[in-house]
Amino acid sequence: MAKISVDGWEFAYDSVGSGEPIFLLHGLLMDRTMFAHQVAALRERYRVICVDAPGHGESPARPVGFTAEHEAEALVKLAAAIGAGGRAVWGGHSMGGMKAMRVALAHPGSVRALLLIDTQPYPEHPDAVAQYDAMLAAAKDQGPSEDLANLLALIMFSGGFGETPEGKRWVRHLASLDGHAVEGSARTVFDRGDISERLGEITAPALLIHGTDDTPIPIEIARDYVTKLPNGELVEIEGAGHTTPCEKPAEVSRAIAGFLARL
Repeated sequence: MAKISVDGWEFAYDSVGSGEPIFLLHGLLMDRTMFAHQVAALRERYRVICVDAPGHGESPARPVGFTAEHEAEALVKLAAAIGAGGRAVWGGHSMGGMKAMRVALAHPGSVRALLLIDTQPYPEHPDAVAQYDAMLAAAKDQGPSEDLANLLALIMFSGGFGETPEGKRWVRHLASLDGHAVEGSARTVFDRGDISERLGEITAPALLIHGTDDTPIPIEIARDYVTKLPNGELVEIEGAGHTTPCEKPAEVSRAIAGFLARL
């Protein structure tokens, strides 16, 4: 693990392997270790860079008020600072995919391809925002909670994953989260804008990977927005929930490796 400060932002990150750079950005409430299987599968041919979002993993929190667009700009500067600027593959899960799409819109020349995992370009539904706001408020008021972690697991994971050893590890992770630390990143997700009408500007090849049992972002959303990407393709992961890299790691790694080999 390394740490870097760029333009007032502080990030913890891993950079493993050598070759063409691939950025993997984790989802809200997770951390960079969610891509452990993908890193192991890709590191022999690529330089895989996984970055902790503010308030997650080993990156310090930031005050509320930054946006996904702000963070995307900081990540592009991070890429340049660690010698991975220029054209790279940018990918991410959920929140991470939202940032990757914004990198592609703001810096098209820096993106060779996109990996969009259980994510979407649309704004959050108001009913979902109300539910998530209530959970965030509880996390801030009550502190780390096993009950809240179990509720989050029901939303994020497909049936049965939370009872596996890996699933239980992530439930423990969720139970350890500091609501105040993750609030800034959470607001970038809850309050994000709609970029769906700009997807036609993204001409880089884009691989969508999506669990068929994803609850926060149903598979129908991926089936819809892949048609808006000029060079998009969708791989559906049968039986996976919202965290496909963790729930079906081998299938996700194979899909990514095959896509990259075709570039």
